[in-house]
Parts: sequence; structure tokens; C-alpha cells
Amino acid sequence: MGIPLLERLYLAKFFASIGVLFFSQVFSPLLLKGNPGDKRSVKYNIQAGTSMACPHVTGTSAYVKTFHPDWSPAAVKSAIMTTAKPMNMTPNDVDHVGEFSYGSGHVNPVQAVDPGLIYDLSKEDYIQMFCNLGYDLTTIRQISGAKSVTCHGSPDRSLVKNTNYPSMGITVKANQPFNVMINRTVTNVGSANSNYKVSVLLPNSKLMSIKVEPQTLSFKSLNEKRSFVVTIVGGNLPKAKVLTSSLVWSDGTHNVRSPILVNVE
Repeated sequence: MGIPLLERLYLAKFFASIGVLFFSQVFSPLLLKGNPGDKRSVKYNIQAGTSMACPHVTGTSAYVKTFHPDWSPAAVKSAIMTTAKPMNMTPNDVDHVGEFSYGSGHVNPVQAVDPGLIYDLSKEDYIQMFCNLGYDLTTIRQISGAKSVTCHGSPDRSLVKNTNYPSMGITVKANQPFNVMINRTVTNVGSANSNYKVSVLLPNSKLMSIKVEPQTLSFKSLNEKRSFVVTIVGGNLPKAKVLTSSLVWSDGTHNVRSPILVNVE
């Protein structure tokens, strides 16, 4: 039985968005490149790139799934992304900025098993995303495999930002003020009784501001859901600039990090 197209599309994006770049030590007695008569060899070699990232992330997702067999692909992805260690931008990072270069960061399989909170998505959420993108109902039925599809409201690409993804991103016009609200919902998979407080990491505080409401999420049971709104305000930004920041929900044990990117066109 084949994998439905919707899930295949999701998995493709899953590995592309998390697995951006990995350096991997490969055990193999490889011959050194050089003169044809040079018979020297090495025991280890280094491979880098998305091709090496995919098997690492695949293994990590399989590892998380063994602890949580009932989790959806979106839940597994959220756990991996929100527990990844953020990476610092290098001086040579000219063509890309922040998470556009290295995704959510360095994955940590052990922490991903216990993320505290997850950003989950249902099949209906993906269908509504396609509706907002302007796909016609026939195409959405073919992608989703659903016999009947209903779109809520007219197509509106600006609402795609509200798809319950572990990261947040918006595109704004250059040299124009903006005030954008993003909606998110998290599910408690940590401790039954817990309180999470938010903190915003904003290196570009002179260029924009980020407000989160409410600032505290209280849970009384597992699998309980809570929603919040992120408001990003700024303006007069130059074209082709990318601002990167993040927010972290913490209960003192879990730190649930979501990257936030503002792309200026």
C-alpha cells in the first residue's frame, strides 16, 4: 500500500526543512586522492550536505517515534525542531541568513523525546493551507486523497502564516510599516500540571518588536491545548533583508524554541 500524496509531500518538506547540513564521519579505508601510485589510505572521511542530513533526521524521527508511536508526523517534526540547539551565524554567511542557512539548529534526539510542548497539525489543517494558497478543490482532493473537501473562506495567502508550524515566518514590503499577527496552538506532552512562560530573543530590537499574548500558558493535564498570538511590528526596512529571532516557552525543565523570521521584499 503506497503512501498518500499528502503525506509524501509532507515528508519531503519534513526532511528538507530540518535536515539542512550535516558533517558526518564515515568509516571506510578510502584511498587518498593524488598520484596514481599513491597507495596511502584513511580510516575516516567527512561528508557534508543535505544528503547526509536526511539519514540523520530520518533516524532521529524513527527514534522519537519509538517512544511516541501515536504521534503524528507533525508532532515528531515539532519535537525535533523545538529542541534543536540554535547555531550562530558565521561571518561568511553572506548568501543566507540564520535559519535559512541551517534550519532550526543541531538536532538532539534525546531531548526530542521529551519536548514538553508540540505544535501539531491534522489533515484538515493541511487542506485549509492548500485552500488559502488558492488550490482548486479538485487538486486538493487529489493531493489529500479525501473524497470531499471544504474550504473555509476565500483563498487568502496571508493566512498561511497561521498554519500551526514549529517556526514562524512572514514577508513584508520594504520601507513600509507592518503589524502582523500570527496564531499558534501548542499541546502539552510534558508534565500534567505545568506553567510555561515565554521569552523572546530579539537581536534586532531597534528594527522591530515582538509581543506574545498570553505570556504564560497553564496546563492541568496532558494533551491539553493552549493558543497564543505573536504580534510583530516594525517598518522602514531595506529590501532583501532578513531579520531572525525566536521565542522560547519554558517551564523550568523544557525549553520549547520556535524560530521567527521576517523576510523583506
